[in-house]
Amino acid sequence: MERISIPFVRPLRHRAFRRLWLGQALSGIGDGIFPVAVVLLITARGDASRLGLVLAAEATTTAVMLVFGGVLADRFRQTRMMMASDILQFLAVVGYSLLDKGSPLVLLMIAAAVVGCGAGFYTPAYSAVIGSVVPTEDLQSAVALKSFTTRTGAVVGPALGGLLFILGGSRLAFLIDGATFAISFATLLGVEDHSTSRLVVRSMLRSAMDGLDTVRSRPWLATVILQGTLQIAFVFAPLVLLLPIGLTNSGRIDTFGLLLAVQALGSMLGAGLASRWQPRQPGTMALGALLLTCGELLALALSAPIPVLAVCVLFTGGGFAVFGVLYNAAMMRGVPAPMLARVFSLDALGAQVLAPIALAATPVVVERLGFVVTLAVAMAVLIITTVAPLLVSGMPTFSTSQEHDP
Repeated sequence: MERISIPFVRPLRHRAFRRLWLGQALSGIGDGIFPVAVVLLITARGDASRLGLVLAAEATTTAVMLVFGGVLADRFRQTRMMMASDILQFLAVVGYSLLDKGSPLVLLMIAAAVVGCGAGFYTPAYSAVIGSVVPTEDLQSAVALKSFTTRTGAVVGPALGGLLFILGGSRLAFLIDGATFAISFATLLGVEDHSTSRLVVRSMLRSAMDGLDTVRSRPWLATVILQGTLQIAFVFAPLVLLLPIGLTNSGRIDTFGLLLAVQALGSMLGAGLASRWQPRQPGTMALGALLLTCGELLALALSAPIPVLAVCVLFTGGGFAVFGVLYNAAMMRGVPAPMLARVFSLDALGAQVLAPIALAATPVVVERLGFVVTLAVAMAVLIITTVAPLLVSGMPTFSTSQEHDP
Protein backbone atom coordinates (compact mmCIF):
# COMPACT_ATOMS: atom_id res chain seq x y z
CA MET A 1 0.00 0.00 0.00
CA GLU A 2 2.92 2.34 0.49
CA ARG A 3 3.29 2.45 -3.28
CA ILE A 4 0.07 4.46 -3.45
CA SER A 5 1.15 8.08 -3.33
CA ILE A 6 -1.47 9.93 -5.38
CA PRO A 7 -3.36 12.11 -2.85
CA PHE A 8 -6.77 11.28 -4.31
CA VAL A 9 -6.08 7.54 -4.16
CA ARG A 10 -4.68 7.22 -0.63
CA PRO A 11 -8.02 7.37 1.24
CA LEU A 12 -9.32 4.46 -0.86
CA ARG A 13 -7.05 2.15 1.11
CA HIS A 14 -9.73 2.18 3.80
CA ARG A 15 -12.65 -0.17 3.10
CA ALA A 16 -15.35 1.89 4.81
CA PHE A 17 -14.32 5.02 2.93
CA ARG A 18 -14.21 3.10 -0.36
CA ARG A 19 -17.86 2.15 0.03
CA LEU A 20 -18.86 5.65 1.12
CA TRP A 21 -17.01 7.05 -1.86
CA LEU A 22 -18.58 4.61 -4.32
CA GLY A 23 -22.09 5.48 -3.19
CA GLN A 24 -21.30 9.19 -3.35
CA ALA A 25 -19.76 8.89 -6.81
CA LEU A 26 -22.87 7.21 -8.22
CA SER A 27 -25.41 9.40 -6.44
CA GLY A 28 -23.36 12.44 -7.49
CA ILE A 29 -24.30 11.68 -11.07
CA GLY A 30 -27.94 11.65 -10.00
CA ASP A 31 -27.45 14.94 -8.18
CA GLY A 32 -26.23 16.40 -11.47
CA ILE A 33 -29.28 15.06 -13.30
CA PHE A 34 -31.76 16.52 -10.81
CA PRO A 35 -31.32 20.30 -11.28
CA VAL A 36 -31.34 20.06 -15.08
CA ALA A 37 -34.47 17.90 -15.05
CA VAL A 38 -36.22 20.25 -12.62
CA VAL A 39 -35.25 23.41 -14.53
CA LEU A 40 -36.36 21.93 -17.86
CA LEU A 41 -39.60 20.63 -16.35
CA ILE A 42 -40.52 23.91 -14.63
CA THR A 43 -39.38 26.32 -17.35
CA ALA A 44 -41.59 24.40 -19.78
CA ARG A 45 -44.44 26.05 -17.86
CA GLY A 46 -43.14 29.42 -19.02
CA ASP A 47 -42.93 31.08 -15.59
CA ALA A 48 -39.55 31.71 -13.90
CA SER A 49 -41.25 32.66 -10.63
CA ARG A 50 -42.58 29.11 -10.31
CA LEU A 51 -39.03 27.80 -10.59
CA GLY A 52 -38.01 30.09 -7.74
CA LEU A 53 -40.87 28.82 -5.55
CA VAL A 54 -40.02 25.16 -6.20
CA LEU A 55 -36.34 25.70 -5.41
CA ALA A 56 -37.31 27.74 -2.34
CA ALA A 57 -39.45 24.85 -1.06
CA GLU A 58 -36.44 22.53 -1.27
CA ALA A 59 -34.14 25.05 0.41
CA THR A 60 -36.61 25.73 3.24
CA THR A 61 -36.95 22.10 4.31
CA THR A 62 -33.22 21.60 3.97
CA ALA A 63 -32.62 24.50 6.37
CA VAL A 64 -35.18 23.25 8.91
CA MET A 65 -33.96 19.67 8.87
CA LEU A 66 -30.30 20.62 9.13
CA VAL A 67 -30.79 21.57 12.78
CA PHE A 68 -32.25 18.19 13.68
CA GLY A 69 -29.92 16.33 11.30
CA GLY A 70 -26.79 17.64 13.00
CA VAL A 71 -27.98 16.76 16.50
CA LEU A 72 -29.14 13.28 15.47
CA ALA A 73 -25.93 12.57 13.55
CA ASP A 74 -23.93 13.26 16.71
CA ARG A 75 -26.13 10.82 18.65
CA PHE A 76 -26.60 7.94 16.24
CA ARG A 77 -24.61 6.15 13.57
CA GLN A 78 -23.99 8.61 10.80
CA THR A 79 -24.25 5.97 8.09
CA ARG A 80 -27.79 5.16 9.29
CA MET A 81 -28.70 8.82 8.93
CA MET A 82 -27.36 8.75 5.37
CA MET A 83 -29.40 5.65 4.56
CA ALA A 84 -32.58 7.31 5.84
CA SER A 85 -31.78 10.30 3.65
CA ASP A 86 -31.33 8.08 0.59
CA ILE A 87 -34.78 6.58 1.16
CA LEU A 88 -36.43 10.01 1.41
CA GLN A 89 -34.74 11.36 -1.70
CA PHE A 90 -35.47 8.16 -3.63
CA LEU A 91 -39.17 8.52 -2.86
CA ALA A 92 -39.12 12.21 -3.82
CA VAL A 93 -37.49 11.85 -7.23
CA VAL A 94 -39.65 8.85 -8.08
CA GLY A 95 -42.58 11.10 -7.16
CA TYR A 96 -41.24 13.69 -9.60
CA SER A 97 -41.25 11.02 -12.31
CA LEU A 98 -45.04 10.83 -11.97
CA LEU A 99 -45.43 14.57 -12.54
CA ASP A 100 -45.29 16.65 -15.70
CA LYS A 101 -45.34 20.32 -16.69
CA GLY A 102 -49.12 20.39 -16.23
CA SER A 103 -48.99 19.13 -12.63
CA PRO A 104 -50.17 21.51 -9.88
CA LEU A 105 -47.43 23.73 -8.51
CA VAL A 106 -48.13 22.53 -4.96
CA LEU A 107 -47.18 18.94 -5.90
CA LEU A 108 -43.91 20.10 -7.43
CA MET A 109 -43.16 22.04 -4.26
CA ILE A 110 -44.01 19.09 -1.97
CA ALA A 111 -41.69 16.76 -3.90
CA ALA A 112 -38.95 19.39 -3.76
CA ALA A 113 -39.52 19.76 -0.01
CA VAL A 114 -39.01 16.02 0.52
CA VAL A 115 -35.74 16.20 -1.43
CA GLY A 116 -34.70 19.06 0.86
CA CYS A 117 -35.65 17.07 3.94
CA GLY A 118 -33.39 14.21 2.86
CA ALA A 119 -30.55 16.59 2.10
CA GLY A 120 -30.90 18.15 5.55
CA PHE A 121 -30.30 14.78 7.19
CA TYR A 122 -27.58 13.70 4.76
CA THR A 123 -25.28 16.73 4.73
CA PRO A 124 -24.07 16.84 8.36
CA ALA A 125 -23.90 13.05 8.65
CA TYR A 126 -21.77 12.57 5.55
CA SER A 127 -19.53 15.53 6.30
CA ALA A 128 -18.86 14.25 9.83
CA VAL A 129 -18.44 10.54 9.06
CA ILE A 130 -15.39 11.04 6.83
CA GLY A 131 -13.23 11.87 9.83
CA SER A 132 -14.23 8.58 11.48
CA VAL A 133 -13.27 6.31 8.57
CA VAL A 134 -9.90 7.78 7.52
CA PRO A 135 -6.84 8.68 9.61
CA THR A 136 -5.78 12.29 10.09
CA GLU A 137 -2.98 12.11 7.53
CA ASP A 138 -5.49 11.19 4.79
CA LEU A 139 -8.18 13.65 5.88
CA GLN A 140 -7.56 16.50 3.42
CA SER A 141 -7.14 14.03 0.56
CA ALA A 142 -10.44 12.38 1.52
CA VAL A 143 -12.22 15.75 1.61
CA ALA A 144 -10.73 16.63 -1.77
CA LEU A 145 -11.73 13.26 -3.25
CA LYS A 146 -15.27 13.78 -1.94
CA SER A 147 -15.37 17.16 -3.65
CA PHE A 148 -13.73 15.83 -6.81
CA THR A 149 -16.17 12.96 -7.26
CA THR A 150 -19.15 15.19 -6.51
CA ARG A 151 -18.01 17.57 -9.24
CA THR A 152 -17.26 14.70 -11.61
CA GLY A 153 -20.83 13.56 -11.19
CA ALA A 154 -21.95 17.12 -11.78
CA VAL A 155 -20.07 17.12 -15.09
CA VAL A 156 -21.63 13.86 -16.23
CA GLY A 157 -25.01 14.45 -14.56
CA PRO A 158 -26.17 17.63 -16.34
CA ALA A 159 -25.15 16.29 -19.73
CA LEU A 160 -26.84 12.98 -18.98
CA GLY A 161 -29.91 14.77 -17.59
CA GLY A 162 -30.27 16.78 -20.79
CA LEU A 163 -29.86 13.65 -22.91
CA LEU A 164 -32.35 11.66 -20.84
CA PHE A 165 -34.84 14.54 -21.07
CA ILE A 166 -34.52 14.48 -24.86
CA LEU A 167 -34.83 10.69 -25.03
CA GLY A 168 -37.60 10.09 -22.52
CA GLY A 169 -38.61 13.39 -20.95
CA SER A 170 -38.43 14.26 -17.27
CA ARG A 171 -39.86 10.89 -16.21
CA LEU A 172 -36.85 8.94 -17.46
CA ALA A 173 -34.42 11.47 -15.98
CA PHE A 174 -36.02 11.29 -12.53
CA LEU A 175 -36.20 7.49 -12.58
CA ILE A 176 -32.48 7.25 -13.30
CA ASP A 177 -31.88 9.78 -10.53
CA GLY A 178 -33.91 7.61 -8.16
CA ALA A 179 -31.83 4.58 -9.07
CA THR A 180 -28.67 6.39 -7.93
CA PHE A 181 -30.14 6.90 -4.44
CA ALA A 182 -31.08 3.21 -4.30
CA ILE A 183 -27.50 2.24 -5.18
CA SER A 184 -26.11 4.68 -2.62
CA PHE A 185 -28.33 3.03 0.02
CA ALA A 186 -27.00 -0.40 -0.95
CA THR A 187 -23.34 0.66 -0.67
CA LEU A 188 -23.92 1.80 2.93
CA LEU A 189 -25.19 -1.60 4.04
CA GLY A 190 -22.57 -3.15 6.28
CA VAL A 191 -20.31 -0.11 6.42
CA GLU A 192 -18.64 -0.02 9.83
CA ASP A 193 -17.92 3.60 10.59
CA HIS A 194 -16.42 4.48 13.96
CA SER A 195 -19.28 6.73 14.98
CA THR A 196 -21.42 4.95 17.55
CA SER A 197 -24.87 5.44 18.93
CA ARG A 198 -24.52 7.67 21.97
CA LEU A 199 -26.60 7.60 25.13
CA VAL A 200 -29.08 10.47 24.96
CA VAL A 201 -28.60 12.39 28.20
CA ARG A 202 -29.33 15.92 27.00
CA SER A 203 -32.31 17.47 25.30
CA MET A 204 -32.29 18.16 21.58
CA LEU A 205 -32.26 21.90 22.34
CA ARG A 206 -29.33 21.64 24.76
CA SER A 207 -27.39 19.50 22.29
CA ALA A 208 -27.99 22.07 19.57
CA MET A 209 -26.84 24.85 21.91
CA ASP A 210 -23.62 22.93 22.60
CA GLY A 211 -22.92 23.03 18.89
CA LEU A 212 -23.60 26.76 18.83
CA ASP A 213 -21.18 27.27 21.76
CA THR A 214 -18.51 25.37 19.84
CA VAL A 215 -18.92 27.73 16.88
CA ARG A 216 -18.93 30.88 19.03
CA SER A 217 -15.69 29.85 20.71
CA ARG A 218 -13.99 29.91 17.31
CA PRO A 219 -14.35 33.43 15.84
CA TRP A 220 -13.03 32.41 12.42
CA LEU A 221 -15.64 29.66 12.16
CA ALA A 222 -18.53 31.88 13.28
CA THR A 223 -17.43 34.53 10.79
CA VAL A 224 -17.29 32.12 7.84
CA ILE A 225 -20.78 30.84 8.67
CA LEU A 226 -22.11 34.43 8.76
CA GLN A 227 -20.25 35.21 5.55
CA GLY A 228 -21.78 32.15 3.90
CA THR A 229 -25.26 33.23 4.96
CA LEU A 230 -24.85 36.62 3.29
CA GLN A 231 -23.12 35.31 0.18
CA ILE A 232 -25.67 32.56 -0.42
CA ALA A 233 -28.52 35.04 0.03
CA PHE A 234 -27.15 37.83 -2.16
CA VAL A 235 -24.82 36.04 -4.59
CA PHE A 236 -24.88 32.28 -5.00
CA ALA A 237 -28.61 31.52 -4.56
CA PRO A 238 -29.61 34.34 -6.94
CA LEU A 239 -26.95 33.14 -9.38
CA VAL A 240 -28.76 29.78 -9.60
CA LEU A 241 -31.58 31.70 -11.31
CA LEU A 242 -29.62 34.57 -12.85
CA LEU A 243 -27.69 32.20 -15.11
CA PRO A 244 -30.77 30.61 -16.75
CA ILE A 245 -32.59 33.97 -16.77
CA GLY A 246 -29.65 35.61 -18.56
CA LEU A 247 -29.40 32.75 -21.03
CA THR A 248 -33.15 32.89 -21.68
CA ASN A 249 -33.05 36.65 -22.24
CA SER A 250 -30.30 36.24 -24.83
CA GLY A 251 -31.88 33.21 -26.50
CA ARG A 252 -29.13 30.81 -25.37
CA ILE A 253 -30.92 28.66 -22.76
CA ASP A 254 -29.94 25.55 -24.76
CA THR A 255 -26.40 25.98 -23.39
CA PHE A 256 -27.52 25.80 -19.73
CA GLY A 257 -26.66 22.13 -19.23
CA LEU A 258 -23.28 22.60 -20.92
CA LEU A 259 -22.42 25.53 -18.64
CA LEU A 260 -23.37 23.54 -15.53
CA ALA A 261 -21.04 20.79 -16.71
CA VAL A 262 -18.25 23.32 -17.30
CA GLN A 263 -18.71 24.71 -13.81
CA ALA A 264 -18.50 21.21 -12.40
CA LEU A 265 -15.32 20.61 -14.41
CA GLY A 266 -13.84 23.71 -12.81
CA SER A 267 -14.77 22.31 -9.41
CA MET A 268 -13.00 19.07 -10.25
CA LEU A 269 -9.84 20.95 -11.15
CA GLY A 270 -10.10 23.11 -8.03
CA ALA A 271 -10.53 20.06 -5.80
CA GLY A 272 -7.53 18.43 -7.45
CA LEU A 273 -5.41 21.49 -6.69
CA ALA A 274 -6.64 21.76 -3.10
CA SER A 275 -6.02 18.06 -2.38
CA ARG A 276 -2.25 18.59 -2.37
CA TRP A 277 -2.05 22.28 -1.52
CA GLN A 278 -0.89 23.21 1.97
CA PRO A 279 -0.83 27.04 2.01
CA ARG A 280 0.52 28.84 5.06
CA GLN A 281 -2.66 30.90 5.21
CA PRO A 282 -5.45 28.57 4.06
CA GLY A 283 -8.12 31.04 5.13
CA THR A 284 -6.75 33.83 2.97
CA MET A 285 -6.40 31.53 -0.03
CA ALA A 286 -9.87 30.00 0.46
CA LEU A 287 -11.64 33.34 0.71
CA GLY A 288 -9.66 34.76 -2.20
CA ALA A 289 -10.79 31.84 -4.35
CA LEU A 290 -14.42 32.92 -3.91
CA LEU A 291 -13.69 36.19 -5.70
CA LEU A 292 -13.30 34.24 -8.96
CA THR A 293 -17.10 34.30 -9.17
CA CYS A 294 -16.86 38.02 -10.07
CA GLY A 295 -15.89 36.96 -13.59
CA GLU A 296 -19.16 35.07 -14.12
CA LEU A 297 -21.24 37.95 -12.76
CA LEU A 298 -19.47 40.40 -15.07
CA ALA A 299 -19.80 38.09 -18.09
CA LEU A 300 -23.55 37.75 -17.52
CA ALA A 301 -23.94 41.52 -17.15
CA LEU A 302 -22.15 42.09 -20.47
CA SER A 303 -23.93 39.21 -22.28
CA ALA A 304 -20.49 37.84 -23.11
CA PRO A 305 -20.15 35.18 -25.81
CA ILE A 306 -20.69 31.63 -24.58
CA PRO A 307 -16.96 30.67 -24.77
CA VAL A 308 -16.09 33.65 -22.53
CA LEU A 309 -18.96 32.88 -20.14
CA ALA A 310 -17.87 29.24 -20.04
CA VAL A 311 -14.33 30.21 -18.96
CA CYS A 312 -15.76 32.42 -16.21
CA VAL A 313 -18.10 29.66 -15.05
CA LEU A 314 -15.11 27.30 -15.00
CA PHE A 315 -13.28 29.64 -12.60
CA THR A 316 -16.40 29.99 -10.44
CA GLY A 317 -16.48 26.24 -9.97
CA GLY A 318 -12.77 26.03 -9.30
CA GLY A 319 -12.78 28.81 -6.72
CA PHE A 320 -15.74 27.37 -4.85
CA ALA A 321 -14.09 23.93 -4.71
CA VAL A 322 -10.80 25.32 -3.37
CA PHE A 323 -12.71 27.18 -0.66
CA GLY A 324 -14.73 24.09 0.22
CA VAL A 325 -11.78 21.72 0.57
CA LEU A 326 -9.62 24.06 2.65
CA TYR A 327 -12.51 25.16 4.86
CA ASN A 328 -13.97 21.68 5.49
CA ALA A 329 -10.54 20.22 6.25
CA ALA A 330 -9.96 23.04 8.76
CA MET A 331 -13.29 22.28 10.47
CA MET A 332 -12.49 18.58 10.73
CA ARG A 333 -9.14 19.39 12.33
CA GLY A 334 -10.32 22.16 14.63
CA VAL A 335 -13.64 20.84 15.96
CA PRO A 336 -13.90 17.94 18.46
CA ALA A 337 -15.30 14.79 16.83
CA PRO A 338 -18.36 14.51 19.16
CA MET A 339 -19.43 17.99 18.05
CA LEU A 340 -18.56 17.76 14.37
CA ALA A 341 -21.95 16.86 12.88
CA ARG A 342 -23.65 19.65 14.84
CA VAL A 343 -21.09 22.18 13.65
CA PHE A 344 -21.47 20.98 10.05
CA SER A 345 -25.25 21.29 10.40
CA LEU A 346 -24.93 24.87 11.69
CA ASP A 347 -22.60 25.69 8.81
CA ALA A 348 -25.04 24.23 6.30
CA LEU A 349 -27.96 25.93 8.08
CA GLY A 350 -26.19 29.27 7.75
CA ALA A 351 -25.90 28.65 4.03
CA GLN A 352 -29.57 27.66 3.70
CA VAL A 353 -31.44 29.95 6.10
CA LEU A 354 -31.94 32.85 3.66
CA ALA A 355 -31.72 30.81 0.46
CA PRO A 356 -35.50 30.20 0.15
CA ILE A 357 -36.21 33.93 0.39
CA ALA A 358 -33.44 34.70 -2.09
CA LEU A 359 -34.68 32.14 -4.59
CA ALA A 360 -38.28 33.30 -4.36
CA ALA A 361 -37.32 37.00 -4.48
CA THR A 362 -34.73 36.95 -7.28
CA PRO A 363 -37.20 37.03 -10.21
CA VAL A 364 -39.04 39.91 -8.51
CA VAL A 365 -35.81 41.82 -7.86
CA VAL A 366 -34.72 41.37 -11.48
CA GLU A 367 -38.09 42.68 -12.65
CA ARG A 368 -37.91 45.74 -10.38
CA LEU A 369 -34.21 46.65 -10.53
CA GLY A 370 -33.21 45.13 -13.83
CA PHE A 371 -30.91 42.24 -14.64
CA VAL A 372 -27.63 44.21 -14.76
CA VAL A 373 -28.26 46.13 -11.51
CA THR A 374 -29.05 42.86 -9.72
CA LEU A 375 -25.73 41.43 -10.89
CA ALA A 376 -23.90 44.59 -9.79
CA VAL A 377 -25.37 44.34 -6.29
CA ALA A 378 -24.36 40.68 -6.11
CA MET A 379 -20.78 41.52 -7.09
CA ALA A 380 -20.51 44.32 -4.51
CA VAL A 381 -21.78 42.04 -1.73
CA LEU A 382 -19.38 39.29 -2.79
CA ILE A 383 -16.34 41.57 -2.65
CA ILE A 384 -17.25 43.19 0.69
CA THR A 385 -18.14 39.93 2.44
CA THR A 386 -14.97 38.26 1.20
CA VAL A 387 -12.46 40.98 2.12
CA ALA A 388 -13.91 42.17 5.45
CA PRO A 389 -13.73 38.75 7.23
CA LEU A 390 -9.93 38.68 6.77
CA LEU A 391 -9.75 41.22 9.61
CA VAL A 392 -11.15 38.65 12.09
CA SER A 393 -8.68 36.95 14.42
CA GLY A 394 -7.63 33.52 13.18
CA MET A 395 -9.27 33.92 9.78
CA PRO A 396 -6.08 33.88 7.63
CA THR A 397 -5.10 30.48 9.08
CA PHE A 398 -8.60 29.07 9.73
CA SER A 399 -7.66 28.44 13.36
CA THR A 400 -7.47 30.03 16.79
CA SER A 401 -4.44 30.05 19.05
CA GLN A 402 -6.18 27.52 21.29
CA GLU A 403 -8.87 25.37 19.70
CA HIS A 404 -10.83 24.08 22.64
CA ASP A 405 -13.98 22.26 23.45
CA PRO A 406 -16.39 24.66 25.21
